[in-house]
Amino acid sequence: MNDTRLKIGIICDTGSIHHQRWIRDLESLGHDVHVFPLDIKSVVRSEISRKRLIPPSRFRAIKQWMKMCMRIRYAHHIQDQLQDLKPDILHAHFISDAGWIGAWTGFHPFIVTAHGSDALIHPGEMKPYRFGNSVVMKRADHVVMVAPHLKPHLIRLGCSEEKLHFVPNYADENFIIAEKELSAKFRDVGKNLRIISTRKLSPVYNVETLIRAATHIVRSYPHAEIFILDTGEELQKLEHLVSELKLEHNIHFLGKISHDALASHLKSAHFYVSTALSDGMSVATLEGIASGCYPVLTDIPANRILFNQGFSGAQFECRNHHGLAKGIFNHMESPDRLLADVQKNVQQIQQSFSRQSVLTCMESIYRTVLNRN
Repeated sequence: MNDTRLKIGIICDTGSIHHQRWIRDLESLGHDVHVFPLDIKSVVRSEISRKRLIPPSRFRAIKQWMKMCMRIRYAHHIQDQLQDLKPDILHAHFISDAGWIGAWTGFHPFIVTAHGSDALIHPGEMKPYRFGNSVVMKRADHVVMVAPHLKPHLIRLGCSEEKLHFVPNYADENFIIAEKELSAKFRDVGKNLRIISTRKLSPVYNVETLIRAATHIVRSYPHAEIFILDTGEELQKLEHLVSELKLEHNIHFLGKISHDALASHLKSAHFYVSTALSDGMSVATLEGIASGCYPVLTDIPANRILFNQGFSGAQFECRNHHGLAKGIFNHMESPDRLLADVQKNVQQIQQSFSRQSVLTCMESIYRTVLNRN
C-alpha cells in the first residue's frame, strides 16, 4: 500500500453508519479526510400538496426538480471551500444528491460510488433523477460500483465502460464470529430458533414478507423469535400487521441500535433474512453472513452474485412468504450441515470481503485517478 498521504473530500449522508465507517477507515490509513454533509432540508412543504394545486404525480416531479436545484445551489456554495481546501480527490457516495453536488462543483478529479437504488430504482422513477444521474456519469472521472450487476444500468445512464470499477462493500471485523461461538449457537437451533432482519422498514425492503412468513414458522416452532431491527416509514403498518396476525410474542421490533449491539444480536441469531426487492451489495447482508447466520435471501441479481461466488444459503421469490418459510424449514432438518455451511460462509467473508482488501482496492483507484490527471 502506498504511504503517500492524500487529501480527500467526501460528500455523503453523514447519518449513514456505512459512510461514517468509510471516513474512519480512510483516516485510519493516514489520509486527510474532509466531509461535506447532505444537510439541506426539504424545499417543498406539504401545504402545497394538501391544497392540491397540482396533480400529485406532477407535484412529485416538480419537487424533485426543485430538490436538484437546491443541490446545485449547494454545489456552488462549496466551490469556494474546495478552492481553499484543494483536495487531491472529491468522492461522492451515492449518485443522486451527493453525486449531483459533486458534479456541479466542477471539481476534478471527481469520483462517485453507486450503491444500488441510485442506479437501479431512482432513474426509473422520475425524469429529474435520470437527467441528474446522467450528468454525474458524464462529469465523473471514475465511477465505482459496489456490485457487478449495476454495470449495465450505469452504462445506460451514460457512463463509459472504461470509467467503471468494482469495489465491493465489506463486513466490519466486529461482526465476524469466532469459531467457538459459532459452534455453540447452533446446538439449540431446534428448540430456540432465532431469525433476524436488519433492513430498513421501507417498501423496497419489503419486511412485510418476513412477518407473513412468521405465521408458518411459528406453527412448527412455537418458541421461534424474530427480531426486526432498524426503522422506517412502514413501522406502524408492520406493527399493526403483527398485531393482526397475533404474533406479538414472536416478533420483536428493536428499532435502531448501536453498532456493537447489532453485532451481538446477529451473532446470536441462526438465520438472517433479507426480503429486499432491489439491492446493490448489501452491507447488512454481508454482516449477517459474517456473524454466522444462515442467509435466506430474495432471488434478485445482487443476491445471485453472492451465491455464484460460493456462499451457501436459501433463495426465495420476492414477496413469497411461503418460499421464505420453506427456505428456513429445509435447513432446520440437518443442524450439522447448517453449521458446516455457515462456517464456510464466514471463511468466504474473511477471504473476499475483508476491510483490508477493499480499502487497498479503493486506494489503488484513487492513485490511478491522480496519475491520469
